Amino acid sequence: QNPDILSEVGGYFFNGGAYDLEIAKKAYQKALSIKPSLKGAHHQLARIAFVQKNSYIALKEVNQELKRDPSNLHSVYVRALIYGFGNDFRRAEQDFTRVTKEAPNVWAYNDLIWVLAAQGKFKEAENIVVEAFAKLPESTPHPWLLNSAGVVYLNLGKYGEAEDALEKAKIH
Repeated sequence: QNPDILSEVGGYFFNGGAYDLEIAKKAYQKALSIKPSLKGAHHQLARIAFVQKNSYIALKEVNQELKRDPSNLHSVYVRALIYGFGNDFRRAEQDFTRVTKEAPNVWAYNDLIWVLAAQGKFKEAENIVVEAFAKLPESTPHPWLLNSAGVVYLNLGKYGEAEDALEKAKIH
């Protein structure tokens, strides 16, 4: 059997047309049994385990992917999510920070703000809000980021800024 085709089958059943996590998982596992170095398979198994709320397996799989390719920022992001939802905010902060530094995108900024706020680091979160809006295109509305900014400003007692951010979030 061809591991690349099995990986495509996994992708189809995970997020490409049909949605059957067990078939997707079996396809990725079979692909890895044939070709242990297959790019992306451990990443996808981590995502499946995360969706199934099995953080232990998710972390094991994503770390396997990162062992294969430490520069895979998609896997760093997934690992940060696993840490964050497991309330390991310090590790989540480290990974989200790495993603925002190496490949800025709205989701990583928003998630970094989330884990900073969860730790009560509202001033640091405010700095990330400012950085995010400076780096992201103004033409694209960012309602999630605006909402996070509103929460941060509320916690800092900056009620005018909070109201402004939350009103803009409501519009978008």
